[in-house]
Amino acid sequence: PVAMVSAMSPGLDLDASPVGGVLTPMKRGRSGSPRESKRRAIHNEVERRRRDKINFWMNRLKDIVPNPPMGGGTNTSKGHVLGKAVTHITELKEEIASLRKRSDAEHSQLLQCASQHTLLRQQILDSGMKPTFGLFKISTPTSGSTATVPVSAPPSEPKLPEGM
Repeated sequence: PVAMVSAMSPGLDLDASPVGGVLTPMKRGRSGSPRESKRRAIHNEVERRRRDKINFWMNRLKDIVPNPPMGGGTNTSKGHVLGKAVTHITELKEEIASLRKRSDAEHSQLLQCASQHTLLRQQILDSGMKPTFGLFKISTPTSGSTATVPVSAPPSEPKLPEGM
């Protein structure tokens, strides 16, 4: 049996001496050249900063996502935090869609009321009646509550002080 060694394996010396007719890889030691040590140190520092940044944002996410795990453990897994975040974001998207739908329906009702108001106002003016203005009590049939609503007169010519 011949040992198969991939040329892509890191840290393997493919120019190894044959032992018993089979090439055996020889691992390189950790004490490489100063250049190699510096490269490894830089890589380790970059990797440490990357992990620190991920951990920072995971902790921020854990703090803002509702429904911490039962038992109050402080060492929540990253997978659990990400799962809760996805669930929370999905719920927020659904709530936004529901609120938009409700807002659109209320906006449509408002436009209908404004249109009816304009039509009724024109009918009153066309009939020759003079609209009255003041305070009116409005009650809502569903809740039974009442409100006093001021109704102001349409813009008119400014009144000049007497004697002018």
